[in-house]
Parts: sequence; structure tokens; C-alpha cells
Amino acid sequence: MDNDFSRWYNGYEEKYITDHPKKSFHSLRHNFIHNLKQEITKDKAYGLENVLKETVGHANESITLYRYGKEYVLQIKLDLIKRLDYGIDLSHLKFPIAKKKG
Repeated sequence: MDNDFSRWYNGYEEKYITDHPKKSFHSLRHNFIHNLKQEITKDKAYGLENVLKETVGHANESITLYRYGKEYVLQIKLDLIKRLDYGIDLSHLKFPIAKKKG
């Protein structure tokens, strides 16, 4: 990650999050993938492994899914991400929802 965002994030992380040398932006990615993996295994939703790979940008080695299949639709990826549960109650937060024009 050698770009402007990476430099900005590294400074932000050191100032506001942690200066631990083993923690980085990729720690967030690792944690995200690990927790989603636990969720899909919990429900025996093993078929979602391919959705998880695609969601985080990993290649799918399956010739059927990679070569002949198009990307999963965003709703499927969103449904997977909604399974993520860190055990933190965020119900008091309000998230803006984009409204369709017209």
C-alpha cells in the first residue's frame, strides 16, 4: 500500500488508534475476514466462502466461478457483511441512507 491513503491512514492510526508496530491497516482486513469466516461457519453457510473471497478482493481458483461466472451482485455481498457481529451495540447510531432520485 504505497499511496496517499496509506500514508494518511498510517499517520491517523499512530495518532488516534495505536502506535503498536504489529498493528496496521491490514490488521483491520485480517480481523474483518476472520470474523466473517466464523459467521459463515457458524451457520454452516459454507457456500458463502466464495462470496467472502470476492468481497475482499481475493481470487477464486474455481474455473466455473472465476472464468464463467460474473461477480456476485452487491446485495449478496452486503448480506454477507451484515452477518458480521463484533458484539458491539451500535443501535443508537443513525446511518444516512441514500434515497433514489425520481
